[in-house]
Amino acid sequence: MNARYTIRPFLASLAAVLLLIPAVGGQTRPARPARAPQNRLVEEKTGSFPVREGQRLRLWADIGNIRIRTRNSGQVSYRVRVEADASQPGAQALLSKFTLAARAVPYGVLMNARVPWREFRGRLWVTFELNVPQNFQLDVSTQTGNIETENIDGRITLVTAGGNVTARDVRGPARLETQGGHITVHDIAGDLAAYSAGGHMNVGNVKGDAVIHTGGGHIRVASVEQTARLETGGGNISLGRAGAGVVAHTSGGRIDLGETSGAIRASTGGGNIGVLNVAGPTQIDSGGGSICLTNVQGTIRASTTAGTITAWFTPESAASPAMKGKLAGPSQLESGTGDILIFIPRELAITIDAVVEEPAGDWALESTSKNPASIEADPAIPLKVSYAGTGPAARQVRGEAALNGGGEVLRLKTATGRIRLRYADSPRVSIEPELDALRRQIELHLKTSREILEREKRRAEQQMDAQLRAQAEAMAAAQEQSRFQDWQRRIMTFFSGRLRVDANEQKQRLVRSSSPAYPFLARQRRIEGVVRLDVYISSGGTVEDVKVLNGHELLARSAVAAVKQWQYEPVQVGGKAVPVVTTVDVDFRLN
Repeated sequence: MNARYTIRPFLASLAAVLLLIPAVGGQTRPARPARAPQNRLVEEKTGSFPVREGQRLRLWADIGNIRIRTRNSGQVSYRVRVEADASQPGAQALLSKFTLAARAVPYGVLMNARVPWREFRGRLWVTFELNVPQNFQLDVSTQTGNIETENIDGRITLVTAGGNVTARDVRGPARLETQGGHITVHDIAGDLAAYSAGGHMNVGNVKGDAVIHTGGGHIRVASVEQTARLETGGGNISLGRAGAGVVAHTSGGRIDLGETSGAIRASTGGGNIGVLNVAGPTQIDSGGGSICLTNVQGTIRASTTAGTITAWFTPESAASPAMKGKLAGPSQLESGTGDILIFIPRELAITIDAVVEEPAGDWALESTSKNPASIEADPAIPLKVSYAGTGPAARQVRGEAALNGGGEVLRLKTATGRIRLRYADSPRVSIEPELDALRRQIELHLKTSREILEREKRRAEQQMDAQLRAQAEAMAAAQEQSRFQDWQRRIMTFFSGRLRVDANEQKQRLVRSSSPAYPFLARQRRIEGVVRLDVYISSGGTVEDVKVLNGHELLARSAVAAVKQWQYEPVQVGGKAVPVVTTVDVDFRLN
C-alpha cells in the first residue's frame, strides 16, 4: 500500500510529460478545444417513436426553442440540447434538474420538459429539434422560446409565453399564440386564430375564417376566403382580399383593405382608411384620418373627425343586373373639419343631400380664387342650393339633387370643410390619375405582406440551417475533445494503474451511499469539520481502499467506515471499465 502511494504521483507526472511528446512529423499535438460556446456545459437527450400518419405530437415545455421538421419516416424523433453556464455555481446540478419525459400514447407521442422554477437560479438554454411525418397534428407549448415548423398537413396549436411563432403551409386549422413575439404563417387550409400581446402578424392565404389580434403590432394578411376579424392596439392593418365579411380595428394605425365581397366594419383611432372594393354594407370610422373608398357598390356609413373622405361609386359593376345603376341602400358620409369628394356615374339614379354646417367665407356657390365655395358640383349636376341661419356664426349650406329621377339617398355632411360632386367621366375633371395613384398606394402597401412572408421564410431557413451547422460542428468538436480526453485517460491508466477522476465528476456516478455515524466522543466535545479522503475504486465500482488526507482524528474513522460501503457506476476508458481514484469530502455538522 505504501509503495502505491509513493509511486502514483511520479507515474502521473510521467504521463503528463508524455502528452507533450511531439507527434510524427515533429508537430506538437495539443488538446483541440471544442467549438461549442465557451463556458457551457452541454447535455443531449435523444429518442424516437414509431407513429402512424394523422396522429398527434403533444409537447409541453417550461423552457426552450422548438423547431419541427417534417420527414416521411413513419416516426417521431427528437434531439434535446440542454446547456448551462459553466462559470456559475451548481451548473452541473442545474442541468440535472431539467427533466424530459417522452412516451408513446394511443394518439401519438407525449413529451413533457420541466424545470423546477423555485430552485432555478442559473442560466439554462434548451433547444428541441423534432422530426415528424408531414401528415401529423401538433399541440406544442413552451413558456419561453421560439417555435418554428415546416409544412404540416394536420391541425396545429403553437403557444409560447414569450417568443416568436413561425409556421409554413398548414393544411388544416391553426391556433398560434405568443405573449410578446411576432407571428409569421404562410397559407392555411382551414381556420386561423392568431394572438400576440404586442408583436407583428404576417399571414398568407387563409381558406377559412381568420381571427387575428395583437396588442400593438402591424397586421398584414394576403387573403381570407371567409370572415376576417383583425384587431391591433396601435399598428397598421393590411388585407389583400376577403371572400366574406371583414371587421378591422386599430387604436391608431392605418387600415388598407383590398378586394372584399361582404360587409365591412373598419375603425381606427386616428389613421387613414382605404378600401379598394366595397361590395357589401360598410361602416367606417376614423378618429382623425382620411377615408378613401373606390369601386363602391354597397351601402356606406363613413365618418371622420378631421380627415378627407373620397368615394367613387360604381354600381354599374354590381353582380346583380337589377342593381346596376342603383345604390343598394341609403349611404352617409360625414367629416368634422375635412372635405368630402364624391365621384358618380352619369346613369346613377340617386338622391343627394349635402350639408356644410359652418362654411368658411361667403355663401357663394361659385368658386373664386380668394373665396372657395363650400359646395362644388359638376355643371351637369342639377344641384339646388339653399342656406339656413343668420349672421356669420350660423350659415349652413345645403345642396340637393335628384339624378335620373332620384333613388337611394346619399347624405354628405361636413362641419367646416367643402363638398365636391363630380361625374366620373366629366371632361372638366379626370379622376383616373387620382384613382390610379390610390390603387397603386393600396396595392403596394398590401404587396408587402407576401414580401415579408418570403423574407421571413428565407430568414428562418437560414437561421435554422446556421444553428444546425453550428450544433453539428460543436458536437463534432466535443466528440474530438472527448476522444482526446479518452486518449489521455488511457495513458494515465497505463502508467499509474488507476485513473484519477475529478471529485465532482465521480460524484455524479455515485449509486449507493451511507451517512457516517457521528462519533460519541466527538459529539460530546462538539467537534465538527470536514474529513477529506483519497478513495480507491475498483473497475466494478466498489470501494477498495480509503486513505485519510486531512480531518480530525475523532471523525476520520467513522468517515472511512461509511465511504467503504459506497458503490459507484464503473468508469469506461476505451470501452473498458477501469479502476479509479478520487477525492471525497465527508462533512460532520452538529444539529
